[in-house]
Amino acid sequence: MNYLLRTPKFPVIVDTGDQLIAARTKAQFEKRIRKISFNGKDTVPIIDRTAEAFALYPEKEFVAPQVAIRRWTKASIIDLYNERRPANVPEMEKRSLGNRSLEQIVSETVDLLA
Repeated sequence: MNYLLRTPKFPVIVDTGDQLIAARTKAQFEKRIRKISFNGKDTVPIIDRTAEAFALYPEKEFVAPQVAIRRWTKASIIDLYNERRPANVPEMEKRSLGNRSLEQIVSETVDLLA
């Protein structure tokens, strides 16, 4: 896997379109990505620890910062998680967003997906 400009800060959340995948390290990310069939998708959204948006280009096997969305919001991360969460995993609530940092939201999401 190649990284254009900079590497995302781990842990990361990857939205495959059907499910979310969490990876705590670069090695774990690359291992999990190789197991997924992206069915011709051009780009796959990635959210890093600081909620910065990255894109995975599966056919070219590289990751780059995303231009359209620079940073995810707390509410949008929670909404994405609730839409794609597995059936046996609890829903994430939007309460106390002001008291939690973006890093905490991403970390909680990764913990719930693990």
